Amino acid sequence: MGVQLKPQQYFTVVRQIENHTDSSTYYVQAVIRNAYTDVILATLNLDSKGSQRFSKSWLVPADASGQGFYISIVTSVYTDSGYTTKSENYGDAEQTHLVADLPGTANFGRGGGGVSGIDSRTLRRILKEELEALKEEEKEVEEKPEPEPMVMRWDDVLEAIKG
Repeated sequence: MGVQLKPQQYFTVVRQIENHTDSSTYYVQAVIRNAYTDVILATLNLDSKGSQRFSKSWLVPADASGQGFYISIVTSVYTDSGYTTKSENYGDAEQTHLVADLPGTANFGRGGGGVSGIDSRTLRRILKEELEALKEEEKEVEEKPEPEPMVMRWDDVLEAIKG
């Protein structure tokens, strides 16, 4: 499982050729699909960065459902710039990523309204305050003197009944 991607932000798709001693010229293409529907979202011809490393920046699509969705990125290594002949030396590599901006997930720095989660520091502070308040209430209960036992005044009761 890959990383979580935030909608409408750039993500760099990367493929490193596994054999560092292979000095042949290769071309790498990435096909990005919605993992559930298998619809192709993008096809990227990655740029060579030297040392058999290839990459390209891609704008992650919006999450229309608001529930998140998974994407599959398959990178293939080709021997020609027309991306027609796959290399016999390297297989396809697949990565799966979650596209989501959901409360309680690993994204930080949310802003601008909507639903947002609570961070661990704020949670600890609130819990500490509430526990301290409970301790204070317990002290107040302990400090209150016991009420004096009620004394029944039978004479007054009987007198009231007669009256």
